[in-house]
Amino acid sequence: MLTPAQIGDFKRDGVLRLPAFFSTDETRVMRSRVERHFGVPKTPEAWRAAMLKTKSSAFDEAHMPAPTSHEKLSALFARVDPDVRWTGRNEVIIRAPEPGEPWLGARAPHLDFPIGFFGAGQPVRTLVHFVIYLGDVGERGGAFMYWPGSHLVAWDHFRRHPLDYCSRGERGSVATFEIIGQQLASLPETFVGRAGDMLLFHSLLYHSGSTNLSDQPRIAIFGRWGAGIDPGVPHYDFDRDMWSYWSLGAAASA
Repeated sequence: MLTPAQIGDFKRDGVLRLPAFFSTDETRVMRSRVERHFGVPKTPEAWRAAMLKTKSSAFDEAHMPAPTSHEKLSALFARVDPDVRWTGRNEVIIRAPEPGEPWLGARAPHLDFPIGFFGAGQPVRTLVHFVIYLGDVGERGGAFMYWPGSHLVAWDHFRRHPLDYCSRGERGSVATFEIIGQQLASLPETFVGRAGDMLLFHSLLYHSGSTNLSDQPRIAIFGRWGAGIDPGVPHYDFDRDMWSYWSLGAAASA
């Protein structure tokens, strides 16, 4: 399912775009369930009001595709790393329509630290995350934005400042994100796509949401997945090679 060229692209850029990964029918069912969760809003104003009174976090995870249960996604993650017993969570994230608002670009660039998101369960060494669009997303339509190659910059930063990872030292996450952002040579790219498209991205990729200036909500499923680790075990030894925690080379030759 993943070619050596795709794996090479992922290692270099930290992202891999997979158009039409989910079928039209499957995507339509998922979107319909999300819309019903919010009371099927019809207008931008109704969406904004619905999001104020209804929590996305209450949406049933059983209705979202996961590498532990969805056949095609499971096969893909097995190609990413056949030795990992995948652990993680999915989340519905919606960008409400805000037509007429100013374009702000990447609104809050950051990394996804595995703090709090996994609750009181087993700690997770996050490896690969994904974004699944449940509707078409165009330019300035609330698209996911990312900096190609930023995972390599982040790894090097944490090699020099390991306590910055998960804010275990004196520096807070916002300050860490700002410092990493200042080191990036690339400009942000925008993940525009159609319903059913998926973007895989490295867990250390620098990314951001953006303003949705369209008249339709941007509905997406975000997954954050990795390998469970025992309490007290470091998430990473940043003095090691980044890819020593993966089996992508084996996946390429399988």
